[in-house]
This record gives sequence, structure tokens and C-alpha cells, in this order.
Amino acid sequence: MYKKTMIFLIFFYFHNIYSQENFTIFTGTENIVNKDIIIAKDGIWLYIDDYNSFKSKIIKVNQANEIIIEGPQFDMLTEWKDVRWHPGFLGVDNSNNIYFYNLNSAIQDSSSISIYKLDSNGKILWEQIVDSKGVFEIISQAEIINDEIICVGMAFDFNEETFVSFAISLFLNNGAVKWEKSYQFNNISVFADIVSTSSGLPIILQTGVDLEEIYYSRIIILDTLGNIIYNEIISNDFFGNRIEVLNEKEFLISGYGDEANLINFDINSKSIVFKKIIDNVWDDVDIPVFKIDDKIITLNTTIADSEIVPGSGIELMVNVFDLNGSLLDSVFYDYDDTFETILWNAVKSHDNKIYFCGVLNLNDFQNSEIKDIWGYFDSNTLSLNHQPFLNNEKLILFPSIVNCGEKVFFNSKFQISSSKIIDINGKIISSLKINNKFNNFKTPLVPSGLYNVIFQTGNRKQVGKIIIK
Repeated sequence: MYKKTMIFLIFFYFHNIYSQENFTIFTGTENIVNKDIIIAKDGIWLYIDDYNSFKSKIIKVNQANEIIIEGPQFDMLTEWKDVRWHPGFLGVDNSNNIYFYNLNSAIQDSSSISIYKLDSNGKILWEQIVDSKGVFEIISQAEIINDEIICVGMAFDFNEETFVSFAISLFLNNGAVKWEKSYQFNNISVFADIVSTSSGLPIILQTGVDLEEIYYSRIIILDTLGNIIYNEIISNDFFGNRIEVLNEKEFLISGYGDEANLINFDINSKSIVFKKIIDNVWDDVDIPVFKIDDKIITLNTTIADSEIVPGSGIELMVNVFDLNGSLLDSVFYDYDDTFETILWNAVKSHDNKIYFCGVLNLNDFQNSEIKDIWGYFDSNTLSLNHQPFLNNEKLILFPSIVNCGEKVFFNSKFQISSSKIIDINGKIISSLKINNKFNNFKTPLVPSGLYNVIFQTGNRKQVGKIIIK
């Protein structure tokens, strides 16, 4: 029976592979949503919602997207399917055991969640049930520190229909609770993220909203007993949703103020080192941020102008910054002209790839066709094929690697009057009158190689690079 099930599921989940520059994508299963992903050294774990069977399932796949392990499955709580704190993975330890949590129930005056530990074969090693009445703890994120798991989240009061406090719990390797803490900050706590420094201190990003419905974000540092030893507001009127360690004193936070932003905050000086705008972010989605070598990488769902990126307009976008926050490159992934690509989560692997998962949906998410999607962005092979900034102003070229005769789309913050394609010897290959902020041009029939594209924007010149194959 087990072998028959495995054969069926391998067939069911074995999808086509779509590659676009540095992306590798698996997709194609209808009525499946990949809600979460986590990377162990021996495989890729996916937390999926199957709308065919209305089951939430945990599966382990290999790099070819073949199922190698079937983990536990649960009845789907459909009334919670669209919230950001949907059940999912909490971490993976050094022995390739994974931690996740599931909503057992979420009804008025009665709620329950379970935290699980699975071994690398998908066997449940322990379950910790958290029950409550009236107040329900929601887990946002977690961090594994010395094989102990620290969960951060919020408490929700069903009677008042609001979040009431900020909660932290530490679970030992055997599932026992070492300590639990709950804090009130005279504000409503709505989200939290957690990372750890090389010294093992938990660093928490906590976002709340005050009585005037103005968001704020703070950084909290804990000692080994869960006591707060650092508590500083990063910014008022800013909804932070992800945090990443830049070094022992500087932390990267992504989120929203008037626009989507990437912030570098120094905990020693208690000041913002830089604050950069992340363009074209769709609604208030999470913006996972990662430091990889000498680069900062953000991944998000984006609204891409159809004149710039052919397709439905809602796609995946990767932004690459240097450590000072200057934008080096922007890379789009466009599935096709009919499906929108919605990001649910992204994580960094031990080999510096950024794995992500989500859903492809046709028109309205609630009532239309959906398909699963997961894949990875390989920063190891990232070559910055164009320089989208000159004088700190933005220019996007897409794609940056093309065949002769194919179109290249461009977008500038400024009105472009003309463009020139120049080879590496400085010879002008072609020129074009534009008078627009965005347009496209067809690459000339020239030998393969690297070419500069110079755009004239008033008294400025913006320079990009393309590779013609």
C-alpha cells in the first residue's frame, strides 16, 4: 500500500521545470498551495494545503521534486487559509530534525496549537500541545539556538477580537517547556520575527500598532532566561516584517512605511544606518531579506508593469543590494501571461540558495484556478549583468541575457530621450530615439558578447549592460 501511494504521488508532484536567469522553478499541480518551505541538508520539506482532499500535508522532496518522504497530514482549517500566521515550519536542527506547528482548532473560546518535532524520515518524535480559552497564541516565527527552539508570536483575545500581547516560549530538545514569557507594550502586538547572533543571543523584531492605528517596530534582545535586556523602537509608522543579521551590531529589517523599505539599524548607536525604498512591492506582503557574502538580497511579490515585464503583472522579484544599501540588480520571474505568482515564504539554505514557495493563481484567488509553485534563486551563479544605477537613480533592463533579435524592456525613473548600444571597444552598434520612461528595443544582429546600453535622461546618462548570445 505504501509503495502504491508513493508511485502515485511521485507522478502527481513531478512538474515541469522553468528556468529564467538564476531561477529554478517547479510547478503545475492544480488546487495545491505551497504554504511553507524549509531546507535540511538531506532534502527539501514542503508544507502544502491540498484543496483536492482539504488536507494539510508535510512532504519531503529531492532536487528533482520527487517525493522521498511523506510526513504527517491534518485536516485543513479553511477559515485560516489566508492569514500570514498560517501553520508552518519553525526550524531545522543540526541532526536534520525539523520543527513545525499546526492549528488543531481555532473557534470561539476554544483554541489549540501543536508544536511537533520530526526526524529526517518524517516520524513524529514529540508533540507539545498548547491549549487556551479565550486567548489564543499565534506563532509568527522561530529560531533554533543550540538545538533549543524559541518561538515568538502574539496572543489573540477572541472576546475582544484583537491581539493583546507579545509571547515568547522556549522548548527544549525533548519537547519540554523551559520558559514562557508574555509582554505588554501598551500597544497591540501584530507580528514578530526572530534571528540569533553568533553568540547565541535571540534578536527579535516586534511590530505593533497603537490606539491611533499607527504602526511601530522595535528590536528586542533576550538573555538565556527570556528576560529582555535590550528594547528599542526602530521607527514609528513602520511595519517591520522580517529581520536579518548583518553583523553583531547592525540588523536588516524589511517592511512598510509610506513605501516598502529596507532598513539597517545599529543597536549600539540606536540609529538607522540607511533606509532604502524597495520598488514595485505588491500590497503588504512579507519581504524576506538575506545577507549572502557581500550582498543583501530581498525577495517579494511585485507588481511589474506589463510594458516592462510581459505577463499578468504580479510576479516574483529579487533585488540585490551591496552592504551599503545601493541597488546592484533587480531580477524578475514571470511564469506566463495568465497566472499571477504569489510568494508565501522564502528561506536561505546552507549553500546560499534562496528557496521560496507560493501559489500561482488565475484572477481571483478565492474562486479561481490555483497551482503550486516552489523553487530557488541561486545567488552563487548571480552575475550582475547590468548596472541599474547611475547617480543613485534607478534603471531596469529585462532580460539582461538575450538572443539576437529579441526584445529588451527597460524602465527608468526619468524621461529617456535616446539610447545607444555600444560594444566593448566603444563602437556604437545602434541608436534609438525614445522620449519615454519605459519602452523596449530589439537587439541587433551582432556577435555574441557583452554590450553597454547608454540611456540619455536630460543631463544624466544611465548605463546598463546586456549579454547577447
